[in-house]
Amino acid sequence: MRASPLVTPLIGFLLLSAGCGSASTSGSGPDNPQDAAVANPLDAAVATPLDAAIATPLDTATPDAQTSPPEPPAEAGASPEPIARSPLARVSAGLNDDEKRELATSLSDFAFALLQEARNDPATKDNFAFSPTSISLALGMVYAGARGNTAAQMKDVLHVASSSDVYLRSLNWLDQQLESRAAAALQLTQDVYRSSGSTAPAPDPANYRLHVVNAFWGERTTTFEQPYLDALATEFGAGIHLADFITQPETERLAINAWVSGETLDRINDLIPLGFIDAATRAVLVNAIHLKLPWYDPFREVSTAPAIFTKTDGSTVSVPFMNQSAGRSYAEDDTTQVVAIPLSGQNIDFVVFLPQPTSSLAQLEASLSSGRAQALVVSMSSQPVALALPRFAFTTESVNLRTMLIALGMTDAFGASADFSGITQQTRLSISDVLHKAMVGVDEHGVEAAAATAVTLRYGTSVDKQVNANRPFFFGIYDRPTTTWLFLGHVTDPTMP
Repeated sequence: MRASPLVTPLIGFLLLSAGCGSASTSGSGPDNPQDAAVANPLDAAVATPLDAAIATPLDTATPDAQTSPPEPPAEAGASPEPIARSPLARVSAGLNDDEKRELATSLSDFAFALLQEARNDPATKDNFAFSPTSISLALGMVYAGARGNTAAQMKDVLHVASSSDVYLRSLNWLDQQLESRAAAALQLTQDVYRSSGSTAPAPDPANYRLHVVNAFWGERTTTFEQPYLDALATEFGAGIHLADFITQPETERLAINAWVSGETLDRINDLIPLGFIDAATRAVLVNAIHLKLPWYDPFREVSTAPAIFTKTDGSTVSVPFMNQSAGRSYAEDDTTQVVAIPLSGQNIDFVVFLPQPTSSLAQLEASLSSGRAQALVVSMSSQPVALALPRFAFTTESVNLRTMLIALGMTDAFGASADFSGITQQTRLSISDVLHKAMVGVDEHGVEAAAATAVTLRYGTSVDKQVNANRPFFFGIYDRPTTTWLFLGHVTDPTMP
């Protein structure tokens, strides 16, 4: 069967998928900003294992300590902070087939549950993208230190089916799998280029990147639990940036934002807006992800031509459409067309979910669950497809996921009942905000997408804060070997930045 032309709206959610007894050293310290003068555990003369881990800057750490890439320069006004970490190295994680399936299911179920909540947020009414993978990794770092009912609720919301140890190991495996994608794609492309004897320019390594990184900023007067530091090092490759939230919260906010900018090559800037870090902040956990890959079969620029895109409200705009006829993985039902466009290496696909002319973006997204999305992907088969896809690039500004996560059932983590004693027993912490920002761009050469997630933890309780794809469509980036959606998003107007 020849696929019908993709002539409906860009549904827009960018999916980047890759499926597939405590040694407590807590002590007295500041439980509020006014107590900052109380004895600093980092100044203690007796060095417990935790004291040693926190008080040892990276440049004087033990030889087998996990190392990290050089930090990008901080923004103006931000002073470099020392980095400390557990002496344990990151584990090279492995999963059996059952564990891979459990991880893929949990990540996908969480991604589409969060999508349904996000649809109620005004920020999603226009072009919108998010990375459920980035959010899962950031919340995974918090989950590692949750205890009691707080941990149980986080487990339910994250759809974790395994034990916490297996889940953390699985996130580590996922992270490392994704990090290998770009290098493998570049190597394959270079091998083909050399064997072909082509005189065209060689593949540019700068166009092959899938970078996933985690980090933790901790208030320097807070004592963190050694097992938690070990988990950060072994499963997330993260140490602690020793921060001064009590007296310099704005300086630390700028430093965190500068780190995110550097790790995403300036695609995600100003992740944490002014006012979201203050003297009560005790920790900020951050994940950043940046993908840039060429198409496996690039679109020819000479085939790009202006055409009409019909927006959600029925109005139209003229935008450049990329056109290509080729064999594609394709499926359709009464309401939706689905086409997968492979990126270099053929492990990651850009997947367009296009509502049929008799349907709409809102109806399509309302019907999308993890099971339905997976069923559509699994049902795809190779068919000839005449594809018309608009060029687009946009950034979704920072969205606070707090209300969405509470609605999904993660209530204790944000209130007086929060139990993050696995992170520190020195003071009671709760999550104040979960901030997320993402961008995506698609042109004739390939796809670029980036996202970052910051989870802020504070002392005390927090206060509530109130395919012819010529019409809105839903899209995703999907990692085949791990069957994980890395980004989700939708496009309602390709001309909007």
